[in-house]
Amino acid sequence: GFPTPDHDAFQGTHGFFQLFYKEEGDLDLLVSDLGKRHEIVWANPKPFPSHRGTHPGITGVLAILQKTKIKAEEVEEVRIYVEKGRKEFFERERDKRYRPPRLADVQHSHPYLVAVALLKGRLSLEDFTEEAIRNEKVLQLAERVKVLHDPKLELDHGPMVIKPNVVEIVARDGTIYSERVEYPKGHPNNPLTQDEKLTYFRDLTRFAAKGLALENVEKVISLVTAMEDSQDVSGLSRLLT
Repeated sequence: GFPTPDHDAFQGTHGFFQLFYKEEGDLDLLVSDLGKRHEIVWANPKPFPSHRGTHPGITGVLAILQKTKIKAEEVEEVRIYVEKGRKEFFERERDKRYRPPRLADVQHSHPYLVAVALLKGRLSLEDFTEEAIRNEKVLQLAERVKVLHDPKLELDHGPMVIKPNVVEIVARDGTIYSERVEYPKGHPNNPLTQDEKLTYFRDLTRFAAKGLALENVEKVISLVTAMEDSQDVSGLSRLLT
């Protein structure tokens, strides 16, 4: 079960630092430059509905597709080079990575996610339904995806940092297309463009519990885009309900 709550949320026996990092935290660092240093600007929006550890690989595949326009049927093999921990995590449940039995397993499945990206040039929530994850065309393409360890990708940055990946797409004619991804899409050093943000927002609204009229979606975009200059944003909640 879960550990008993601790009175000291940060430094207690079951506090944040011990629970997540198994070591003492540096409170002086935590509060240094308080009011001047704003860590929120380093928040990473997730453009793909999967575990963040799969995002560098997906980012690399999509970057290659954009540059080369290679078709899925022209792909002989995809190699995703990762750090040791990511490779070990992949191997622990290898069968589930290639044919994920549940939606929870899809979140960590490089092969499935990459196969969808190759076939569609994007990832959407519609690719995470019970029907979608049984698509044989996707699963057969997923068999061509390999996750490999590259010792050069090890970085001593801490357990929660997403490491660089190198992606290689091998075409049937022998051509190899390669992309090194230092930061996954959505990271502050590889941010979403405004058009990408709008595309993802429009896509996500299709899966709202209560359907939103397309007209309202566009009104929300207009209102949020000009929010800093708006005198009244009270209508925003009405547009989203």
